[in-house]
Amino acid sequence: MCGRFRLPGDDDFDSELAGIMQKVKERYPDSKIKYGDIYPTDTAPVLVNKNSEISPVPVKWGFKGYKGSRVLINARAETVREKAAFKDSFLNRRCVVLSSGYYEWDRDKQKYFHTVPDSDILYMAGLWNVSGGEPRFVIITANANKSASVIHDRMPVVIRRDKIQDWIYDTGSAEDILRTVPPELEIKSV
Repeated sequence: MCGRFRLPGDDDFDSELAGIMQKVKERYPDSKIKYGDIYPTDTAPVLVNKNSEISPVPVKWGFKGYKGSRVLINARAETVREKAAFKDSFLNRRCVVLSSGYYEWDRDKQKYFHTVPDSDILYMAGLWNVSGGEPRFVIITANANKSASVIHDRMPVVIRRDKIQDWIYDTGSAEDILRTVPPELEIKSV
């Protein structure tokens, strides 16, 4: 499960991700993109197919739940193609959620930060939709790989940079990505 992730802070403008965030803020000055820790219902930049080009846009985290229930923040890779809440988005509106890394807690409530070694960006597979007139996204999770399983049994589907186009544009490749074991991560106690 992924219930919180991180974006660079206001004072971190040297990273590639911070540069992307700055472009989104310039293009969408009224967006409420947040820096630092991102919680469900916060707005964050995600990569989408916009006018046949992959572009970062501000999107709110969490599909609206049914009948007033809480927002849906994750979708399981194993069922995303069949569940009514996600099927159409999987076929037509895949996105990539940008982050510095994500947080997870172990059974003892110890918090850990997960990152990709030697990179300042961790790309997560996501889906987006429009609900109530605003775009919203969810993060797709899968069974945890060896590195992440010591903390939690689920983890986001991590996408390698060279697979971003495949994920967004090609449904067959997207299905393959869902079945691929995510890369090993660096995990630090916070």
